[in-house]
Amino acid sequence: AQFIPSTWKLVEEKVKASTGKSVVDPWNLTDSFTASATYLKQLGGGKTSGEYSAASRYYGGSSSYASQVRTRAWCIQEYIDKGEMTTACEKLIF
Repeated sequence: AQFIPSTWKLVEEKVKASTGKSVVDPWNLTDSFTASATYLKQLGGGKTSGEYSAASRYYGGSSSYASQVRTRAWCIQEYIDKGEMTTACEKLIF
């Protein structure tokens, strides 16, 4: 996970609270991924209705990229739920 300083500041205190650390570091794997989850939730992620918007904003506002992420996530979830994947999904994932 990568953060610009201004975005890190938006989530830093919540990451401290979540990890129980008094100092968190964007270069630390646990801290940075905790921060990513925190930031995505702040953007509306965690609810089906907000995931597309959160992904789009997280990836710099690119609707096209967010759409690709959403489609891949749907394909992966279908595989988890059903144990199989459509040919179209296989082409996207593999």
